Amino acid sequence: MTQHTSKPPWIPAKDELPGVGFALVWGGLAWGIAVELQPYLPFLSKVIVAIALGTAIANTPLHRLLGFGPPGQRRGDRYERGLRFTGKWLLRLAIILMGFKIDIELFEPEYFTTLVATVAFAVPCTFLIVQSTARYLGLRRELGDLVAIGTMICGASAINALAPALLARREEQGLAISVIFVFSVVALVLFDPLSNALGLSPEIFGLWAGSAVNDLSSAIAVGSQQGAGAEALSTAAKSMRIMLLGPLLIGFSLLRATGISQTQGTPWDHFPKFIIGYLLTFALRTGGDTFLGDAAPWQAFLGGAALAVDWLLMAVCLGIGLQIEVQRLLDAGAKTLSVGLSGFITVTFISLGVLWAMERGMESAAYIGGGLALILSVGIYLQTHREGRIDDLRRTKLDTATRLSIREAIDCFEYLEERSQLSPTTISSVLERMSPVIGEIQPLRTAPLSPGVPYRRLTYWESSRGTGSLVGIAWPPAASAHIHTHGEDCWGTWIEGELQVTDFKRVGASHLEVGEKRDFPKSGVEFMAADATLHRLRNVGSVPAIHLHFYGPPKDIRALRYETVYPVNWDEVRTGDKLEVSSCGEVLPSNTLGEWSTPLEHEPFVEEKP
Repeated sequence: MTQHTSKPPWIPAKDELPGVGFALVWGGLAWGIAVELQPYLPFLSKVIVAIALGTAIANTPLHRLLGFGPPGQRRGDRYERGLRFTGKWLLRLAIILMGFKIDIELFEPEYFTTLVATVAFAVPCTFLIVQSTARYLGLRRELGDLVAIGTMICGASAINALAPALLARREEQGLAISVIFVFSVVALVLFDPLSNALGLSPEIFGLWAGSAVNDLSSAIAVGSQQGAGAEALSTAAKSMRIMLLGPLLIGFSLLRATGISQTQGTPWDHFPKFIIGYLLTFALRTGGDTFLGDAAPWQAFLGGAALAVDWLLMAVCLGIGLQIEVQRLLDAGAKTLSVGLSGFITVTFISLGVLWAMERGMESAAYIGGGLALILSVGIYLQTHREGRIDDLRRTKLDTATRLSIREAIDCFEYLEERSQLSPTTISSVLERMSPVIGEIQPLRTAPLSPGVPYRRLTYWESSRGTGSLVGIAWPPAASAHIHTHGEDCWGTWIEGELQVTDFKRVGASHLEVGEKRDFPKSGVEFMAADATLHRLRNVGSVPAIHLHFYGPPKDIRALRYETVYPVNWDEVRTGDKLEVSSCGEVLPSNTLGEWSTPLEHEPFVEEKP
């Protein structure tokens, strides 16, 4: 074996380059299309063009011509790993560079207090109302969070920034961005005539546009409808909202527990460090503007950073579009539009009410009205999140055929356990719908190799009542296990990679007969009975083989491991061969990763290069 050289995860591997290159090239093509359409459709966002192009590729015969599988059946095509890299690492790079786009000099002191008061009421009310609507309609919490932050902060940029911290699905990103875009168009049509009817000054109109319109380009476009002064103030107000992106990302990261048991490392290990990068680039922009001002090299650098952000986001959005199933989008569209509408109405009219009162010198009325709106929003949120309502949604999730993230599967297991309904049928029902989202598998990929068995193991959930546990296992390329039995019933489901199973049966006290060599099934659930399973597992692919296993409670059966007495070339072993073996008790890794005890000595495992 050759020594595997570890590389930083943010550098693409060879098999990730096709997907990364495809996203960058076709994202650039989408950008060019958007530029050509801009004179005719000035309200059209370039990120929507990228998502639409990706969706068109995925849902037409183009996906076959370009070598893609259809949406929902993409595992294993040549672009999959690179598009995952794009959706994670290129997105994080774009977020970090985004800090260079914030111009703090746009803020005028005379409007600062008014703007702070407006945002202080509108932002939390919008979050509470959007989440309440999403909960009432039975949508995933992550989708509600994405629509909320897109409405509260800066549209597609905020949605793309929050998605990895939430472990959201890529198609949810696309759905949320599309909904946010719809209401940006509504704002372009609605705000100017409504402002004229209410007699708002251009300055207050500009602040309103910057406080309520979703993305930066749309906010500026709305503000420009009442002149250069309104346009400048809409840009300043919108920039202030964008400054909230970093703190809100940190807040969401702390607020949203993933439901995954992180049994390794410290809290800092799991903190989204790209947020720190975003805040640092914002600080560099502020310092550069202070000391360098309009210096040509500094302005050229900022222009280059802005172009880089745009290109990276176009690549990311192209990848998002490639994950969207049109039928699923249609099925969820009306509900998601309703969620977006609730956020649009909330942020639009709360900010309008506060600004209208402030302009007329009724500061007390502005604060009282904003406070009442916040109290009402809290009441609605508490009503939709009461325990009975949550249980109804959990039951619905179990009874429907929707895909489940690891967090949702854990929620289902806990719900079933509370009602003593964990059974082979319900366990299989949950596992066969498992579809981990962005980031849920990453802790498993980076877990340390166990010295006894050369795989990575992570306990995602363990029952407090001892009824079972959900465990992720990642087999590096060429890794294999000893022959073993199980001390409990086990249900396994495939996530990615190629894992070969060799079955055995006992022949006397010291011999095993080689049975069938087969691939671990890539659909459904593999049941491994404690009293009947005797097998050996081996990764025969060039990428990690990843599975999720649900282990039932221990039985009165001792798990055993078998070692061949004589060296064996497993590639030459055939069905029917008999092997002389010795056996001993099996000891698996403890729930705390890195702790391991084994009754046998093993040669250290060295990963092979794929």
